Amino acid sequence: MFRPVANGLRSDYPVPGLPFINDERLPLDNPDAIERTGRDQGEGLWGRTDSLPGGGWVAFTTEPKNRAYAWAVRYHPDHGRTVVLVTDRSWSGLHHDWLYGHNGFLYRHGGYWWNGTAWHRPSVVADGAYERYDVRPVQDALTVTAADLLIHPADPGKAHVSTIAAFTAPTTALPNWLDHLALWAEHRRRVPDARSLDECVVDLKAPELEPGRLVDRAGLAKIADIAEDDLPDPHYAKDQLPEPQAHGASGPLWSQPVARDWAEQHRRTHGPGALLSATTSFGTPQPRGLVDDHNRLAQPITAKDGLMLDFEEVARRARAFLDEEWSHEGMKVVLVEQQHARVGREIFFECQSDAYLRSGDPSDMAVGIGYVCVDAETGACRMLGAVESAILDLF
Repeated sequence: MFRPVANGLRSDYPVPGLPFINDERLPLDNPDAIERTGRDQGEGLWGRTDSLPGGGWVAFTTEPKNRAYAWAVRYHPDHGRTVVLVTDRSWSGLHHDWLYGHNGFLYRHGGYWWNGTAWHRPSVVADGAYERYDVRPVQDALTVTAADLLIHPADPGKAHVSTIAAFTAPTTALPNWLDHLALWAEHRRRVPDARSLDECVVDLKAPELEPGRLVDRAGLAKIADIAEDDLPDPHYAKDQLPEPQAHGASGPLWSQPVARDWAEQHRRTHGPGALLSATTSFGTPQPRGLVDDHNRLAQPITAKDGLMLDFEEVARRARAFLDEEWSHEGMKVVLVEQQHARVGREIFFECQSDAYLRSGDPSDMAVGIGYVCVDAETGACRMLGAVESAILDLF
């Protein structure tokens, strides 16, 4: 989930309530240079850059002067650039969303997202056929720009730009954030070709996000038609709940459409179908009538399984497939051969970047890939998506 701790001073999309940090040391026009700021520069430092499928790029780097934090930069020729500071441990989720998430690039109010044209609700209801989440537009959404906010009186003299070396993330929103936004706007006058203030999206307004319409845990349980005690534990299983849109005196608060989306997904996984299901040998819930067949077919592979290709040949083809189709300069993707399973005539392998398997450094991970699947009769190989692999849950 998108949880920045500060805005870069040259960002086109300021996050409300957060301080602005001087980012002049970041080479914002050179993603490779951003990566090199941290990558291979010493223990605890890392960096990464990737091209966006539709044009543009993303880049991340540990901040050498304050290693608890990392810079995250996204540039698109049509949408400009986002520059935010995040904790050094939280960059991977943002990297996945920006590169593979199909959920826009601007996030507000617990996962509401904007793709450059429209606002959508948080990704809650999964679409297994397309290996992504349902895209659900926000009704009567109003985009709020910096120009809209700066119509109101603000005093940049009461604000300041923070420096990174001594920065500590605030625990609450800045009370005079409009003054800080005015100071940010003054600095933009010195930036060549800066986007106009009416192009700098800051927030959204929608009837469903009005404070009086939000629901607490009791309201969420009522919408889901379950007892409040049956909701996931807020301390030990909060990742099974949707990201809240706000927090009140009684705890997290959700918009009613998000609550209904969560209830829909919850019924799919915990409804009557679950009562009629059993669990495969891999811990995957399936209709009871299929479990025996699944457990019989999903056995460890041996040389006498009667497949057209033996295991060594299957593994060789999987390795060649990764080398030819998925590895590239700077990242070699390899099999984790001890993690394999057979389902019918298909063999599934876990895979990951060679650098990550050697170092254990999260910045070396290959993000967004799933299992490699090999047809043991034809030798055909394909890469499963992350969602499809998660649904199979073989390892």
